[in-house]
Amino acid sequence: MRIDSSERAGYFWLPETPEHQLPGTLTVSPGGRIELEVLGVFGGPDKHMFEQVPAPRIVGVTEQWGAVTLDRCFEIARTSAAGGITKTRVFAHLLIAGLIYGTDEPLVFERFQFSLDGLNDWLCFSGIKVSHDLSARSSTYTYQPQDEIAFELTPNIDGALGFSYSLPGGPIDGKVTLTARAVFSLLPAEPTSFEELTKTAQRIAHFFCFATDQTVSMNTVRAQSPLEQVENRSDEDTNGPLLSLVFQSLPYTEQLPRYVQNTMLFRFPQIRDQVDKTFSRWISTYEVIQPALDLYFSVRTGAYKYTEGRFLSLAQAIETLHRRTSDETALPEKDFSDRIDGILAGCPDPDRKWLKGRLAYANELSLRNRIKRMIKPFSQYFGDSKETNTFVSNVVSWRNYLTHYDAENHKAQVGKKELFPLCMKMEALLQLHWLTIVGFDDESIENIVSNSPALKEKLHGKPGFTA
Repeated sequence: MRIDSSERAGYFWLPETPEHQLPGTLTVSPGGRIELEVLGVFGGPDKHMFEQVPAPRIVGVTEQWGAVTLDRCFEIARTSAAGGITKTRVFAHLLIAGLIYGTDEPLVFERFQFSLDGLNDWLCFSGIKVSHDLSARSSTYTYQPQDEIAFELTPNIDGALGFSYSLPGGPIDGKVTLTARAVFSLLPAEPTSFEELTKTAQRIAHFFCFATDQTVSMNTVRAQSPLEQVENRSDEDTNGPLLSLVFQSLPYTEQLPRYVQNTMLFRFPQIRDQVDKTFSRWISTYEVIQPALDLYFSVRTGAYKYTEGRFLSLAQAIETLHRRTSDETALPEKDFSDRIDGILAGCPDPDRKWLKGRLAYANELSLRNRIKRMIKPFSQYFGDSKETNTFVSNVVSWRNYLTHYDAENHKAQVGKKELFPLCMKMEALLQLHWLTIVGFDDESIENIVSNSPALKEKLHGKPGFTA
């Protein structure tokens, strides 16, 4: 997740030994890495430096954050300086600010709310209106709170798009600030575990990576606990995001992407009338297509520094996506089974087991045929049959060369400069299929292609192409 670095001094202890509190510093790094350094050893004064003390959950009180809970912790270093002062460093997977949990209290939440890079731009509305009266030399800024847009994500979790806003008080240093930050909320039917909610939130983040054609990171995560002893909770406060959560999550890039609306693949107005269908189809299909999505997003987040790695990942993503969304085979199952039986019947007994293993996947479609099947619904975007066949042949040839090297193939590959255009077209092919999966029809996809300069560039394999 995206968060500014910070340090908070405080006192920390194990939930089972509240009488033994250690002074220390809690540090959060950009990206959500959490480390705690304390003076002493957890578990009590009778523990010596070399004794390992399990501390999966640590609680404490810090400046500004107040009560905190650190979960899934483990010790990463322990040092002893002259004078007998021992320092312990601990890594934590999760920081919850605002509540102290007991040793075995489950981390469940009634509401899980987060923001995303570029979400305001993607929604195309905020409730803020600005009007200028030049004759009176005045400007008026107004904010109309927006109703949440709620929809079903899964049978057990609803989703909602809305805004968290702050209104200005009096002018400070000649400035007045009005903010409306778009947020996505997960609303489970009953208190749900942190692991389940973050799994769903990560899938939502990947949806926005796909929609904006950028690497989108979560930020400003809040959650509502069913526990009553939450700090600063009022009797009337039943829906507010009460706890601040910090953890490392994917996708994440150090550099904040620059979002421009006309470079996004699609925006909220294009799915406004089918927002429930779009999100629910993404979530329900995610489990099936996740390996292909992981390969695709690894390319989009810059995990591969070399073009060959990008190409191989995209080729595998195409093959994996088709394999997981189609049960098509080279031959009908009965015909294939009869053919195998005939071949094995004529094979010498010592070699039969080996040959049977080699033929086990012989009915699978080749990469060439899978790419052709993938292109068929979108053939109008890949040129005429000659251009399409050239693209397919180049992808197959390069995949075979990079995966199954031989000297003859090496001579056939004239240079790597054609790899990048191939990668662009392969990305576009995957994006077109993601659009189909979330429910866009042919007319909507044609409209997206017509209005997306970035997608046009990829389809033509030419950066800067706008025709």
